[in-house]
Amino acid sequence: LDLRAAVADDTQILVQTADQQIIPAYHKLAVSTAALQDSAQSFCADPSDDGLTALREAFHAGMDNWESVQYLRFGPVEFLLRGSRFELWPDTRGTVGKHLRQLLSDADPTSLEPMKFARGSVAVQGFSALEVLLFEDQAQAGQFGSNDAGRFRCAVVQAIARNLAEMAAGIE
Repeated sequence: LDLRAAVADDTQILVQTADQQIIPAYHKLAVSTAALQDSAQSFCADPSDDGLTALREAFHAGMDNWESVQYLRFGPVEFLLRGSRFELWPDTRGTVGKHLRQLLSDADPTSLEPMKFARGSVAVQGFSALEVLLFEDQAQAGQFGSNDAGRFRCAVVQAIARNLAEMAAGIE
C-alpha cells in the first residue's frame, strides 16, 4: 500500500466534496437568506397578505437550504455557535417560545441592534423563532404593523432575517 497515493486520493476526494457540494450549498444558503432579508424588509414596509405569503415562501427557501447543510457541524458553521443560532432544535424545553415571548413583551428596540441581537439568546436568532412568528397561531399580516406591538413584531422578523443573512454570508 502506497501511503502517499492513498493520502493524495483522500485529499482529492475532500477537495472535490468541498468544491462540488459543500461550498455551493453554503452559497445557496447565503443567497436564500439574503432574499429572506429583502422579503422581510419589503413586507414590514407595508404588511399585506401577499407580502406575508412571499415572506413565508422566502422562509421555506432559506430553511430548505439550511436543512441541506445543517448536518455539517464543523468549520465556519461552528464559529460563534452559528449552527445553534440558525436553528435551535430540538427544542424540548420550549426555549424558543419562552425567549420569543419575553423579547416581544419587553419590546426593547435596542435588543434588535445587530451586535446586541447576535450576542443575545440563540433561541430567538434563527429559523426556529422566525417559524413561530410567521406560522403559529394562524399569523396574519395585520399582526405585523397595525399597532406598536405589531410593528415591533415586524422589527423582530427583520432582525432575525438580517441575522440569518449575515451568518450565511459569514460562512460562505
